[in-house]
Amino acid sequence: MRDKKIFIIDDDKGICLSLSKFLETEGYETYAYQDPREALQDFPVKNPQIVLLDLKMPHLDGLTVLEKLKAQDRNIYVVMMTAYATLESTIEALRRGANDYLLKPFKLSDVTLALERAEKVINLERENIKLKEELKILKEYEIVGESPQ
Repeated sequence: MRDKKIFIIDDDKGICLSLSKFLETEGYETYAYQDPREALQDFPVKNPQIVLLDLKMPHLDGLTVLEKLKAQDRNIYVVMMTAYATLESTIEALRRGANDYLLKPFKLSDVTLALERAEKVINLERENIKLKEELKILKEYEIVGESPQ
């Protein structure tokens, strides 16, 4: 993955700091937000590829933030994080466009696996877009004719 920008949106300062430190050692450029409103404001400017998003936060809940992110970029890869997972909340997050889910407390290895999945999906989407563009160009220059026989 070329650009490795990640937003971390969680009202827990400790989670923001520990994830930021860890992900920076993994080569990611991180932006941590305890207030989701600030993250939404910065989103179009900083253009992250992945968002780690807490489900329960003051000001705006994670599902609302998820919808707002997807409205700005439907391809953004969002990993929900929560200590309050229920089957209903998980299904609702996935229905609204979340790509993955981490249950708190999680291990850093869980985060690594989620990000590996994210990178695979992002790379496949980029490759798909590139191939569609190449196919479009080929179709524009397609020659229609008959072979003499």
